[in-house]
Amino acid sequence: MHAGTQIRDRRLEWLRPAEIVEEMKARPLIFVPIAPLEYHGPHLPLGTDVLIAQSVALRVADRIGGLVLPPVSYGTDMVRPPGLLRGLGFRGDEYILGMDFPSSLLKGLYLPEEYVALQVRALLTALSEQGFRLIVLINGHGGVNHIALLDRLSAEFTARGPARVLNFIAWASDGDKPQQGLEEGSYGLEVGHADAIEAARIMALNPAAVDLSALPPPGEPLHNTQWAVVDYLTWRGQPTADHTVREKYDPRFGASAEEGEKTFELSASHIAQQVGAALTAMGYSPRA
Repeated sequence: MHAGTQIRDRRLEWLRPAEIVEEMKARPLIFVPIAPLEYHGPHLPLGTDVLIAQSVALRVADRIGGLVLPPVSYGTDMVRPPGLLRGLGFRGDEYILGMDFPSSLLKGLYLPEEYVALQVRALLTALSEQGFRLIVLINGHGGVNHIALLDRLSAEFTARGPARVLNFIAWASDGDKPQQGLEEGSYGLEVGHADAIEAARIMALNPAAVDLSALPPPGEPLHNTQWAVVDYLTWRGQPTADHTVREKYDPRFGASAEEGEKTFELSASHIAQQVGAALTAMGYSPRA
């Protein structure tokens, strides 16, 4: 197999050792989808974030090459500060970790930040020792401390070598820049939590995994605290007066498999361009 040949599968776990070695000779690139399992309302799967991250990673690998690690289904989040709690419609003095709202049917499988840091550091070390020289984290989770942790580890490993580590959010798109001062990380697409974009993306992957009938009828307001659906502007500190989801971001109005495919295309195209440039700078050719 040479640099222009399509590999049988991009998923590392489905490849035989010789296939992996051959692909690494062409471009020692691996993608790591990462996000914790957490509650995404009654209408979306628990693994929404990591399923989206995996799909973005596979789509980027299909464009430029490289391999994709099995999804890393752990991560961290932080206790919501009083100002954000009030913006969501809570009193402001509650102890709420991530999306573990009192109304949530299940708690998120969040791990302590220091434990996640140890695990990710060990994983990056192992991948580097295996011979990968460009490791790309595709993060599907918007927790501020989770994003900061991955950014810090990416910078640390890139500085020390021999591998370079890049960290992308799964909803990146052209012209994306970190929005400073937000309660929740936000880059590129206007993604909230369990909103129209996340629902549309899961619809694009598996329509049967989305059950919008689990939400109240469209004529009823979608309260943040009751349904754990939060729109983009609320994360940015601009909640509605009644702490409900705006129609623009409401999964009952704006979610479809077609829209999900469009957002995947935006993110995959943008990330592929950035990673392809990094590969070229390292002396490797992205797959045409």
